[in-house]
Amino acid sequence: MSIDFSEYTLEELVQSLEGVDEIEFPDNAMKIYKLVLEKLNLDYKSTDAKALGYENGAFSETVFSGLFSFPFESLIKDQHILNVEMREKIKRLNERLSNENN
Repeated sequence: MSIDFSEYTLEELVQSLEGVDEIEFPDNAMKIYKLVLEKLNLDYKSTDAKALGYENGAFSETVFSGLFSFPFESLIKDQHILNVEMREKIKRLNERLSNENN
């Protein structure tokens, strides 16, 4: 069964991209990623995780390092991990797109 992602909002697409296992479901991951790029009018060649809002700043790096304890530390660590995972996922998807276009 194929999922039609074309009617998804940008927010739903981003949530789907975060949740999809692009190793197990590579076609779905690519469909979702292409729709995200299209909705944001971005080219994969110039898009990385930072362009999509997945960036760890100095504060999250400090919290993640465990050197200090902060309120909501677990939420910050969860976001840090998501950002790292999305950076790697987007890198792999961009590599696939590059290979498809060559």
